[in-house]
Amino acid sequence: MVLISSQRLGEVPAAPDPRRPRRDVDVLARELERCVVVDPDTWPALAPGWGRLLARVAGAPWGMAAAAVHQARAVGPLLALSDDVGVRCALLLRGLPRRRRPRLLVVCHHLVGRRVRVVFARLRCAGVVDAFLLLTRGQVPLTERLGIRPSAVRHLGLFVDTEFFRPSEVATQRLVAAAGATGRDYPTLIAAAASLDAEVVIEARSIWAGSIDAGSGATNVRAAGLGGTDELRDLYDRSAVIAVPLADVPNVVGATVVLEAMAMAKPAVVTALPALGELLRDDVAVLVPPGEVGALAAALRTLLDDDELRHRLGARGRELAEREHAIEGYAPAVLAAVEAVDPLGPAPLRSA
Repeated sequence: MVLISSQRLGEVPAAPDPRRPRRDVDVLARELERCVVVDPDTWPALAPGWGRLLARVAGAPWGMAAAAVHQARAVGPLLALSDDVGVRCALLLRGLPRRRRPRLLVVCHHLVGRRVRVVFARLRCAGVVDAFLLLTRGQVPLTERLGIRPSAVRHLGLFVDTEFFRPSEVATQRLVAAAGATGRDYPTLIAAAASLDAEVVIEARSIWAGSIDAGSGATNVRAAGLGGTDELRDLYDRSAVIAVPLADVPNVVGATVVLEAMAMAKPAVVTALPALGELLRDDVAVLVPPGEVGALAAALRTLLDDDELRHRLGARGRELAEREHAIEGYAPAVLAAVEAVDPLGPAPLRSA
């Protein structure tokens, strides 16, 4: 199998690092017998001559796609780990006769944006993709708008390292934690915090951290200078509630923090966006409409004041995280998708 990612994947660690969670791509690469990784660092050595020429003309992302396609023709199925690399691979494969095309599977994070619409809808390249792997079932309407055939749509799911993100015996504080940058609506959270008798901590790497000091009037909100994911986990552990305030967007955002909250046995207050699909469960979180300060404040206040409700939602979240979203399930889920489109594909698990 060939894995292509627009992010630098680096060396697959020989053993998990206790300071950070296991990445799904590392779990997959470690479990597969044959795996070629194409990313911004590795592609120049893996690309054919025409791929390097394409990169000089059109940019490095196209050279990376060319390297992945070239390698996949030799070693088997091609798994694009995001839409942005998937569309480029689809365009390159479109020019090959069907019998010479490697199988292409695309993990779908957004399914929105001009490039995706042009390539999959207008240029009709969706037929080149053998499987669109959805993070949530809430993404199905997005595939329908792009004219993707239902038979090519598969549910992959979302996963979290439940060994790294797990509750400890640390005392819970009257604290609301928030993290992440993409698609966040932190101005609404900051406004809601003004009516709470609790501290609100926003993970400092967020692009919204500056708005805390921008005359919001919320003296109980601060940015946390966190050095790593282990410190973020410790912030979750001390918190009573995790807030996931989201902008009203059509794609999947905030899912990672929702899963981390579940794994930490912490209840979350989450903006109810349709694309989050099965993650929007009222037995693990309190759901609020987008942009409504009063609703967000009321939900946070309810959880802060109700110990029994917090513990019940948190325990249910932890149970679901372990049963349905543990990262150990990622490699078998990907392999099942590959086998569905390429029964003879050379990608058995090491443990098989």
